[in-house]
Amino acid sequence: MQRLAVSLLFLVSIASGANPTCLTTADTWQQAKAPSTIQLYYRTLPDSGHLEVTAATELSGQPEDFIRLLRQTQRAPEWMANVRSVEVLSEPEPNVDIVHTKLNAPWPVRDRDMVTRSTIKRDPDGHIHIQVTDLGQHYPQETGFVRMTHVRGRWQLTPGSSGTFNLCYRGSGSAAGRLPQWLSNNLLLSAMKRTFTRLRELPEFSVSPAA
Repeated sequence: MQRLAVSLLFLVSIASGANPTCLTTADTWQQAKAPSTIQLYYRTLPDSGHLEVTAATELSGQPEDFIRLLRQTQRAPEWMANVRSVEVLSEPEPNVDIVHTKLNAPWPVRDRDMVTRSTIKRDPDGHIHIQVTDLGQHYPQETGFVRMTHVRGRWQLTPGSSGTFNLCYRGSGSAAGRLPQWLSNNLLLSAMKRTFTRLRELPEFSVSPAA
């Protein structure tokens, strides 16, 4: 059975005019260049120097449609930028999955991988929260890959109006290895933009332009 697969690739107002709670207007955030339908922000975490990104967009459908997409792990490379494969290692309890994600990196950078724990919480009002935490230190290293560290993220899915929902992501992580911080940051921002762009291009999530 295919189960949920959530990974980090890896958030004022989005196209619908809503202001998702995962977005922030704090002075520490800077806006990155992205299509007008995607809000993309970033900041450097002072304690680690790692980049934290936050992105949001509006998609057609309902929050549960996104959960169904995540369960189709074989489709991950279709929309997750740089992802080679996603494998659910175990499901220790309901709505919790341990996920191994392998990512392609541009030459001459070595490919990366990560092991994460994803936990889904559903609110009575239809909101869905997915918390992603790092478990890489508890699993053997994969030959040919550099294990990412300090991975953490959070997806927020908010029901909208007229058959749409708001999707927000906020997360950070370290590419580890000898990758320069500036290059790691650029790759993360680029991956987030391409991931959200690809999501909007999927037939099940395509939003028709306003009349």
